[in-house]
Amino acid sequence: MNKKPKIHILDTNVILHDNECLYSFQEHDVGIPIEVIMELDNHKKGSDSTNYNAREALRAIEAMPREKIYDGGASLGEGLGKLRIIVGYPYHGEVRKVYAEQTMDHRILNATYCLATAKKSITAGLEVILVSKDVNLRIKSGALGLTAEDYTTDVIPEANSFYKEVKHIDVPDSILTDVYAHKEVYFDGMAKLYENEFVVCNSSNANFLGYSKNGKIRLVQDNMHSFGIKSRNPEQTFALQALHDENINLLTLAGKAGTGKTLLAISTALQLLKEKKFDQVYFTRQIMGLSDKDLGYLPGDINDKVSPYMKCLYDNISVLKKFDKNRELIDKYLKEEKLIIEPLAFIRGRSIPNTYFIIDEAQNLNRKEAKSILTRAGEGTKIILMGDVTQIDSPYLDQSSNGLSHVISKMQGQSIYAHVTLMKGERSFLAELAGNLL
Repeated sequence: MNKKPKIHILDTNVILHDNECLYSFQEHDVGIPIEVIMELDNHKKGSDSTNYNAREALRAIEAMPREKIYDGGASLGEGLGKLRIIVGYPYHGEVRKVYAEQTMDHRILNATYCLATAKKSITAGLEVILVSKDVNLRIKSGALGLTAEDYTTDVIPEANSFYKEVKHIDVPDSILTDVYAHKEVYFDGMAKLYENEFVVCNSSNANFLGYSKNGKIRLVQDNMHSFGIKSRNPEQTFALQALHDENINLLTLAGKAGTGKTLLAISTALQLLKEKKFDQVYFTRQIMGLSDKDLGYLPGDINDKVSPYMKCLYDNISVLKKFDKNRELIDKYLKEEKLIIEPLAFIRGRSIPNTYFIIDEAQNLNRKEAKSILTRAGEGTKIILMGDVTQIDSPYLDQSSNGLSHVISKMQGQSIYAHVTLMKGERSFLAELAGNLL
């Protein structure tokens, strides 16, 4: 039995989230209210990813036959439906009864309602579905009897499993001598592990920390330190191992506030810069709400404008400067621009070679932003994505759709990739207690 054909009416935030969403609905049609085009026009200027997505979507729409998208619809490609621009519907009386104020959101609801209730229409016979990343608009649509859905093309179903405690495996006592003598060991019955997956190995006589490499369990180096910072728990030891490993070009660090992600990453970066393993350290983060307009409200040059959003890094640098031998060296790196601190929007279009590249707040990236960052990596560059998926600031992302989860999902098993979830807070007893109870 054939399914009823559909037309998906797109809210503006879907297009700003993914400019390729027009091609994500298989054989079903796509409708864009003219109000959405107007909102895209307001977002087209700027360097943020939403601005880029607005421009790309408008270019794709402009390239389609104009006489068709305003009439019967223009084909989106082989095996896909048609694209229609929805225009010409006055504000419906039934919509006015519920939402008297004609905001942009209400006008988008109006276009959807008119299509869904029209008996004679170019969309007659189609199931009309509003698609929005805005949960409030989806709730509002219910008051008009409309069907509304979230845009879930970029959702990772198994995301919950990425952020759990490290795996424990049982090993026979017989391998202990070999693993301490040769630093690695293979044994029958080893649990299926991803390449570079960190594990706690338990035997009846002893436990040891290891990670999977080329089908073997390799011993994690003990007593590692970076720029005076030492690990305080097994997960931090795993993180330091991965942060130092020259064969791991991409590392994701997850964990709640106070687990040491930023301190471990920046201290290792400075240590390796000191050892001349990299030419520079680049620290950046997703600055929520920092548009061109917001930058203008803050006085001074770009460093003055960005500085309030980079306090977390400066706090960690202050910790490192408490070690006397580090203070002059850090100041020197900042002056010589070997330690660079910039907002994420500044990296678009760049190629960054032989750099220790740290991206904080990666849980606020979407899938395309994460891809854009990783494709900036030049030869010899190492990228660290850090984040806490319990503190997502974007209203259109969640634990299953953010860029950090996408990177973990796609990169698992790759020889140059590793992931560590830090579980225990080490900032203070109060911070750990608050993180657990609140």
